[in-house]
Amino acid sequence: LQRFIENKKGQVLEIGCGSGANFEVLSQFGELYAVEMDETSRNAANQRNSTQVHNGHLPDGINLPESSFDLVALLDVLEHIKEDKTALVAVSKLLNPGGCVIVTVPAYQFLWSHHDELNHHFRRYTKGCLNSLLREAGLTLLYTTYANFVLFPLMLAHRLLGNLLPRKKNANIHVPPPPVNGILQAIFSRERHLMPTISYPFGSSVLALAQKQA
Repeated sequence: LQRFIENKKGQVLEIGCGSGANFEVLSQFGELYAVEMDETSRNAANQRNSTQVHNGHLPDGINLPESSFDLVALLDVLEHIKEDKTALVAVSKLLNPGGCVIVTVPAYQFLWSHHDELNHHFRRYTKGCLNSLLREAGLTLLYTTYANFVLFPLMLAHRLLGNLLPRKKNANIHVPPPPVNGILQAIFSRERHLMPTISYPFGSSVLALAQKQA
């Protein structure tokens, strides 16, 4: 975003903001607006006092004027929407000419697991699939890459093994112990230093930045 977003005083919208963990970063690029459909998450996000978070959802539940935003963020949101192409068309309508959308999604359908079901995902993506959807929505790609490249072999082994083992009833998502989580976080965060200098050839997520042409 620091490389590609020229207007850092425009209007920024995060759709599906959850509890607002991305607010601090996104607010660097303009006046922040946010939408979240889950009431519990929306209340948590409003407690950050970064912006007033409104109720709404894609593709047809965003009550905001078209051509109003210089940046729209869809961070791990698109996989939760059945009509993903229609959702991206709706996002394109919200953008000003020259405005950008940043999208992250989980990668590779062969990584599908109980984790995706718990998170109410409809699908996982390849880079080519996401790129095609963005183009079909009338957007021009500026940058695209896989992410979580270094840890991908470990995640692949974990997912494949997990799919072979019997599922536990009422299985939930657990954060690893702090020392392990800290190591994994440090490895993952190092990847940002090479973005967007290179495009990683594989990873557990896909990231894309696309622009609405003037």
